[in-house]
Amino acid sequence: MPKNQTKSLTEQPVNWLSATAPSGDVVLSSRARLARNLKGHIFPSRATSQTQETVFEKISDTVDNYKGGDADDEGHFTTWHMTDFSDIDRQILLERKYLSRELCNKGLEAGLSLANEKSISILINEEDHFRIQILEPGLNLQKAWDELNPYIKYFDEKLSFAFDKQLGFLTSCPSNLGTALRFSTMLQLPGLSMNDNLSSVIRGIGHLGFTVRGPFGEQSEPTGHILQLSNQATLGENEDELLQRVRRAVKQLVMAERKERETLLKTEPEKLYDYVGRAYGTLKYAHYISATEAFKCLCAVRLGCYLNMFSNLQLNKVNNLIISSQTGHLCIKEENPISATNIKKKRAQFIREKLES
Repeated sequence: MPKNQTKSLTEQPVNWLSATAPSGDVVLSSRARLARNLKGHIFPSRATSQTQETVFEKISDTVDNYKGGDADDEGHFTTWHMTDFSDIDRQILLERKYLSRELCNKGLEAGLSLANEKSISILINEEDHFRIQILEPGLNLQKAWDELNPYIKYFDEKLSFAFDKQLGFLTSCPSNLGTALRFSTMLQLPGLSMNDNLSSVIRGIGHLGFTVRGPFGEQSEPTGHILQLSNQATLGENEDELLQRVRRAVKQLVMAERKERETLLKTEPEKLYDYVGRAYGTLKYAHYISATEAFKCLCAVRLGCYLNMFSNLQLNKVNNLIISSQTGHLCIKEENPISATNIKKKRAQFIREKLES
């Protein structure tokens, strides 16, 4: 990816963080993701390089021929091989949630397509041949599904996908069999956590067929009271049934979290104020800070904005800092990679300056 294009990308706010997002006080973002594999082709984990190249060409040609959207450019895709991206490019795309950690480590046979003006990305030859996803701010699962639907219909018509009458769409991971559709939301639940109710809630939703992960995807643990909730399986329910089930679960969590916050504000307000205040103090005065600690603190300060704890700190600024203070974004500002020793110092300095401005 050309350096000027990467830099331009980092200067844009991410679409999936917004100060006006529905239920944004609890739900940071919503995602819909669909997986598919081409009929007659071995799945990526077992396929030869030649097979993966063939799959890449078939998918990329179909993607590049997509014509949609109301404007000339909106809805059209740009496709790259993973080898077109530098290490910094990959880090930035990962931070903006356009690709996964698995795709980040792929080479020539894998690729990424981005839709102009939209938070839609297509992952080629990741775990499956074809994965398309969209991110929306706040609790916007219905909007995410509605936005994704025209693309899915187009690709279903243009590409022949592996399908079984009993199992549905065939995928590398058995848990994705069926519709191969996952809905997920990223939630901030300090109220439930501070009142020691979060662990029991997580156990309960696990029994109901939901998966809980940390904010950084698979293999990550919930951190800073932030977690991701998604449907565990995709077999046995159609797309609308899955959507409604996930929406109901998330709405119940939103109501439970708000109730816990209200209880804290009435009985032990110092718990919430201390949680936000310590985070703000760390960001305001730290001289070394890791990406994970900065993320946790910024999410806490974000909550403080919703609680009207700050008279001169706007939510949009905090949302932008959540992305712009991450490693890839800092490196592109410097126009060079930053050593592991200096990145924590640069991040702390960058955040201090933004909070003081």
